[in-house]
Amino acid sequence: MTQARSIAIGPRHWIEGVEYRQQAEIETYVARGDWHRDTLGDALRRTALEVPMKPAVISDEGVLSFGDLDRRSEAVAAGLLDAGLRPGDRLLWQVGINAEFFVAFYGCLKAGLVPVCT
Repeated sequence: MTQARSIAIGPRHWIEGVEYRQQAEIETYVARGDWHRDTLGDALRRTALEVPMKPAVISDEGVLSFGDLDRRSEAVAAGLLDAGLRPGDRLLWQVGINAEFFVAFYGCLKAGLVPVCT
């Protein structure tokens, strides 16, 4: 296995007190295709490039396409970082299930924040 394969997966921001998988076990899951190297934010970005107009969220408020979800969550991520939050910080917020939840949630993930939804 090459060096690049052995270091590319795992938490970007370690949380004290959390027990993580050993590197050999991680590599086994990746090799089997059980785990992927990209993040949820990466997956959203890729999907938005492939099918930008396809519906991502359908709610009582309307439809949010993958392209819209990607752009809006990028703006949220930038705003959170501009406000002084740093990757690895926890962000506690009370949520309902609506289109804005997905925008905020993906924004947190793209900024490297840990969303704590209440």
